[in-house]
Amino acid sequence: MTNRAVARSLRDLAARLEIVGIRFKPRAYERAALSIEALGRPVGEIYQEAGLPGLDALPGIGKGIAEAMAAHGAKVAISSRKAPACDEVAAQIREAGGEAVAIRCNVSHKDQLRHLIDETRRQLGAIDILVANAGVNPYYGTSLEIPDSAFEKILDVNVRSNHWLCQMVIPEMRERKSGVIIIVSSVAGLKGS
Repeated sequence: MTNRAVARSLRDLAARLEIVGIRFKPRAYERAALSIEALGRPVGEIYQEAGLPGLDALPGIGKGIAEAMAAHGAKVAISSRKAPACDEVAAQIREAGGEAVAIRCNVSHKDQLRHLIDETRRQLGAIDILVANAGVNPYYGTSLEIPDSAFEKILDVNVRSNHWLCQMVIPEMRERKSGVIIIVSSVAGLKGS
């Protein structure tokens, strides 16, 4: 994905989130992506060489969604593989007057997802909205060269975990005849690199 494509995808994400009342400001990421443009190389390639997280791991998207939803009165469960990050975001939301809990979870493990859903229901009640924002991209290159292990990781985190989460929350949503599921994805779903 080129630097300009990253900037466009972030602007597109911001526009889509604004439709549902969530404000996400991609400007800082856009500037960072465009500042590398002079090198004439894909941002993902540069990120990989620098040992930085992949483009799908741009920080702040999940946090921004959680903060916006809490600001609109939603009770939110913050989840990540990293407990300190969850605790920090949940504390910030509570300090701002919102209601939030932190629940550590590695989404590639079904038992941890089950714990996440059960604990969310125990602490916050019924799940009305599911936002699945986790994603990985452990490989930069073409699909012809991707090792099976990297492809399996992508499927586990980016696809299978969303399927499991949906299986866990749809029954209660169906019973109530109400609920929303938002799956955040990469622009690569619309246009591959």
